[in-house]
Amino acid sequence: MVIAKMLRDHDDRDAFYYYEKDRRKRTEELNALFQHMGIQNDIDKKMNEYNIEWDEETYV
Repeated sequence: MVIAKMLRDHDDRDAFYYYEKDRRKRTEELNALFQHMGIQNDIDKKMNEYNIEWDEETYV
């Protein structure tokens, strides 16, 4: 939703710049918290379990 709003309000290049600028601090805070709690490795492991397959018909 956030990136959609950024794209609505800015051109493509600026939208992604502002998105990163707005989200970076929060992302870094969460990563630090996860590392402190010792769960970062669990999160990384879970993320690597995802196997995303794109339905080509959707993008035709």
